[in-house]
Amino acid sequence: MTKTNDFTQEELWEGVEYTLDAIEQVSGQSRSCLIGGTALHLHGLRKDTGDIDLLVFLSPKCEKCLHKSCCIRSSLVRNFPDRFSVRDAKKPGADYMVLLYWTPLTRWPIKVDILVSTDPKVEIPNNLGMDDTDELSGYPVAPLEFLLYHKLLGWQKRMESDYEYEREKAKTKDKNDILGLCSHLATNGLRPLDVAFGSSRYNGRLRLRSERFIREYGNEARHHLVLVGLPGY
Repeated sequence: MTKTNDFTQEELWEGVEYTLDAIEQVSGQSRSCLIGGTALHLHGLRKDTGDIDLLVFLSPKCEKCLHKSCCIRSSLVRNFPDRFSVRDAKKPGADYMVLLYWTPLTRWPIKVDILVSTDPKVEIPNNLGMDDTDELSGYPVAPLEFLLYHKLLGWQKRMESDYEYEREKAKTKDKNDILGLCSHLATNGLRPLDVAFGSSRYNGRLRLRSERFIREYGNEARHHLVLVGLPGY
């Protein structure tokens, strides 16, 4: 039984199931898929994971007041106070709240990151939906191609951060995740520029971030990105 932080992986996956169901209940039957480290774990790219990372595809029935991740967080806390709470973010300069899921027996908190499909800052393609997700171990998981795009976006934001710890995370954890995703995509014969949910804008941003990644890390990055059909510049 693997321990992550002060909770077990079994407790984390129970939290995933509970959170997926709770979001569906509070947001007009909106469906969610796993992204971030949670998704990378299910794709076999990480041994374990310490957070719950979710992307919510808003349902037409979802009230407009819930069209932001902060509103969904508040609704979860209000409707399920025994399982969810919020606290101030610990990152320097952060002005947002962090959602926590509390394990029912050991009462250890698990951090939950929620992204909403309509938030322009997270650049979710308009055509990406639940039909594009993969089912792994019974969970809906974002496709590998989008995970690479999203990782490159996160890497760029961290590289541009004013804080050294963010830039260091980009150079280590994010870089390794991106290289691992490229290898996994290549092994499965998948090319990020060929996805049905892509657009000219989406593909253009993917190319630009790939170019910047290559400028930063040289031949190592070029080798991995070319494997999945991205330009080697």
